Amino acid sequence: MLFRSLGRIVRPLVARVDIRGLEHLPASGACIICPNHQSYLDAFLLCSLFPFPVFAQLFFVGAVEYFETDFTKWFARTANLVPVDPDSNLVPAMQAGAFGLAHGKILVLFPEGERSMDGTVRRFKKGAPILAQHLGVPIVPVAIKGAFDIWPRNRGLSWSRIMPWSGHRVTITIGEPMRFDESADYTESTRQLHDRVDALWRAN
Repeated sequence: MLFRSLGRIVRPLVARVDIRGLEHLPASGACIICPNHQSYLDAFLLCSLFPFPVFAQLFFVGAVEYFETDFTKWFARTANLVPVDPDSNLVPAMQAGAFGLAHGKILVLFPEGERSMDGTVRRFKKGAPILAQHLGVPIVPVAIKGAFDIWPRNRGLSWSRIMPWSGHRVTITIGEPMRFDESADYTESTRQLHDRVDALWRAN
């Protein structure tokens, strides 16, 4: 509930937030939600906008470097977030994702692996397609646009963007679920996923 509660506080402060394509979220069962990553706000906005039955099944995998203090470790536990070290060993991250998905949960995985340097959709890692193909679950592509301008990487919060009169908008677009054959090439599946998210992002 922590991500959702904080998101409900943050969302009214973040200009205007529009969400499209909620009908594309699976009504039940495991899936992987793959958004591009623009800012620290992304996860909070998603959690505040998703229907509660979807939110209640969410879990996250995040870089351990952000969850090393007592407070951030508590935050991770409360937010259903599994801290992993993607630089030294990807196996724990994959195992954590597979465990949750095998139990019918919904994994939110940012396939860029880090926040974009310029707001555009950057190169994707292969983790999501590997999990999806091995476990037979769909991937839901999501495009976030506008959050970068509010809180870009390596810069502080842009207060002028969140003022009611700024006219700034954040748009979140959910695409149709994608399925990949178990035998599909991971590189090709990753390219298709990237291209779908990028197309949604460019259409906003």
